[in-house]
Amino acid sequence: LADLIILDTRHWGKQNQSGDEDPARFDDARQILGVDQEAWFFDQLRTSTAQWKVVCQQVLFSPLPQYLNTDQWDGYPKARERIYDAIEKNAIKDVVVLTGDIHASFANDLARNPTDPAAYDPETGRGGLAVELVTPSVSSEPPSKPENPVVLMAENKWMKHVDLEQHGFVLLDLDTTRAQGSFFYVEDVESRNSQPATFGKAVVTLTGVSNFHDAAEPAPDRPETPPLAPQPPATTGPAAPSAVLRTRTLPATRKRYARPHEPFGKLRARRAGPPVLSSVTRP
Repeated sequence: LADLIILDTRHWGKQNQSGDEDPARFDDARQILGVDQEAWFFDQLRTSTAQWKVVCQQVLFSPLPQYLNTDQWDGYPKARERIYDAIEKNAIKDVVVLTGDIHASFANDLARNPTDPAAYDPETGRGGLAVELVTPSVSSEPPSKPENPVVLMAENKWMKHVDLEQHGFVLLDLDTTRAQGSFFYVEDVESRNSQPATFGKAVVTLTGVSNFHDAAEPAPDRPETPPLAPQPPATTGPAAPSAVLRTRTLPATRKRYARPHEPFGKLRARRAGPPVLSSVTRP
């Protein structure tokens, strides 16, 4: 049913951030994944036999023109275009990108030129190549310059859900006909006695069509699924999984330099700072 393709957009092969107006930002060879990881990623997309290709990575893939953050894929536009090239060239369908980092909720259609009506139709999904679900933070502070989500979606038609303030999580539910993302939010992250998470919004895309539209309610519970960690496994035997899931990760260990980062609202105030040496191990 699904392949999980795990990427590293922080340390593996990421070139240092550029300035907003730096011509290097538009360099054809500019990398956020690194040449080897990018080639590996394209190979995983091309050879996957799963219905859904679920790409797990760290930073906002969709354009966010109101807050240019060169730490995200907006800082590596040619690398993003190469992914679109690979999807189009190989006629790859049903790609779902899962993202975190920005401490806010988004559900985005991913299209090469989402601001061009001739290239992308937000109602039908014409021109859409993938979709993206961005999970809110569990407890970290939301963006420091929250916009009105209604205005943000009106200006960016490819954004089908935006919430810049609430904490919570998103639940991805897959079957052979559709992928649904359901956002749940909590009222209080500082009290153990706060109310359980409540349903906020759901979006769904059908197989073969990269186009989110509203769903009236969250996906139904799946009683046959295994228990969530950290609960121990059942003593009477393993539960029947509801989906066939494979995980694909890039093997090896490598050291890379990565610059500090923060949510998009703080971008304008940050320019200086030495790189931080990190070590990343892939099993």
